[in-house]
Amino acid sequence: MPSLSKSLPTIANITELADFLGLSEFELKSFCLRPKKFYNTFERAKKSGKGTRKINAPCEKLKTVQKLIKAKILDLVDVHACSTGYKRGGSIVDNAQVHVGKRVLLNLDIENFFPSISMPRVSGLFSALGFSEDVAIMLARLCCFEHALPQGAPTSPSLANIICHKLDRRLNGLAENRSMQYTRYCDDITLSSDENIAKGFVSFVKRIIAEEGFSVNEEKTRILTRRSCQIVTGLAVNQKVNIPRAKRRLVRAAFHRAAKDSSVGESERKRLEGFAAFIEMIKRCQLKSRKASRLRQRRA
Repeated sequence: MPSLSKSLPTIANITELADFLGLSEFELKSFCLRPKKFYNTFERAKKSGKGTRKINAPCEKLKTVQKLIKAKILDLVDVHACSTGYKRGGSIVDNAQVHVGKRVLLNLDIENFFPSISMPRVSGLFSALGFSEDVAIMLARLCCFEHALPQGAPTSPSLANIICHKLDRRLNGLAENRSMQYTRYCDDITLSSDENIAKGFVSFVKRIIAEEGFSVNEEKTRILTRRSCQIVTGLAVNQKVNIPRAKRRLVRAAFHRAAKDSSVGESERKRLEGFAAFIEMIKRCQLKSRKASRLRQRRA
């Protein structure tokens, strides 16, 4: 188990759990025993443009309860340092920065990441944190939908990161043993090396992932060399963290069209504003990284 940054709250039974969450016992049991009443299910297009992703979004009252569980319990549990997603102050830039300038990258994607984490596994985590069996089961029921972590609940990313602690520890240990770098951003796993990566090594990584209860999306497994555009969580890392050249061209063209065409719709303008904010975030992170590098050099 990962370490704790602070002591977890003491919750001895279901009555104390209801009090802790600001609920009546009737409300608590309603959330746990009739979850379909409290979720809105819909489909959202994947970023890749291929297919859709099923989103199970909790109602506002349940979301408030889940946020409390996250803040008062899950945020007190330390996740592995190589887990870079859903951390306060972290970003995809921090995840990509680790792999800049490497000879070879190995990218893998965990298939159906949240849905593959079952309710018994979540209940087991709460038990391992010291809660009684009854309280652990109720906490798991509050955080799960259809017997798994829902894509859309505020507790799902934190629970997934904590549950992946052993996976992160094993893969990072493997990477360190071979002078490689390892990071995981949610379901995106990256290992990078200054040496070639053999097929046998890839198979070994997949075996570790399978042993930890996950499966790899074979279509998204990639080995990228310096001759190609090396991408980590959507960012190029060949020489520095940057938006891939092809995407930069598309963005520039979109801004050019918007500047000349006054009939561009509100949704397109908001999309371009989002691009501009994303580019600005990358610039800030690059500046932060350069300052940190100079500071390390002075200390050395």
